[in-house]
Amino acid sequence: MLLWNAILPAVLGVSVLNIWQAIGILALSRLLFGGFGGGPWRGRRGGPPHWKNQWVNTESIQPGDLSIISERIDPAPGTHKIKYHSPIDDIEIIHTAHNRKGFATGAVIAAEFIKGKKGIFSMKDVLGF
Repeated sequence: MLLWNAILPAVLGVSVLNIWQAIGILALSRLLFGGFGGGPWRGRRGGPPHWKNQWVNTESIQPGDLSIISERIDPAPGTHKIKYHSPIDDIEIIHTAHNRKGFATGAVIAAEFIKGKKGIFSMKDVLGF
């Protein structure tokens, strides 16, 4: 968190993180990248690591599925839920958009980026990652 707050706001213009946002990013990275145990080749106590093979847009109890559910629930324009399930625990992160301003801003930023360019681009190109 300290490294983020010291560098990224000045370089990329992103917001400063508070402790709860830092914990959320840590939990999300644990879900997506399997923790900090050195990679998928290293076993863990009690058996092999629980890596996810695919994202699904439904509730799933399959060991290889990572449920990322996106729903339109009125009046919210978008609710996204990421759920990690293992025999040990469940972790859920829920994002609810209160309006469409964030979606519209992202579309405008992408349109400004692609103006005058040809080819296929991803959001990594737009955001400079």
